[in-house]
Amino acid sequence: MPSSSKKGAAGSGPLPDDLRLPHPDRLSPGARGYDEVCQRHEAAMAAGLPLYEDPSTGLWVMTAATLWGRPCCNNRCRHCPHLER
Repeated sequence: MPSSSKKGAAGSGPLPDDLRLPHPDRLSPGARGYDEVCQRHEAAMAAGLPLYEDPSTGLWVMTAATLWGRPCCNNRCRHCPHLER
């Protein structure tokens, strides 16, 4: 099974719990709105949705579960599960 720390590797199986939160380099836990972002992200993943609406910008953001099955695209996705932790 590919490791989540390998850049570009696609994950297989379910998304590991430690990859559910945004990487701190992509969204700092101290950022304004962090808790709401995490709540929307979790709700989308629980509902099986690939995206959720960002509360501050209104833009659509892919969930970590959506990104898990794909290789990293180097577009600085907020919930990229392929970044080293």
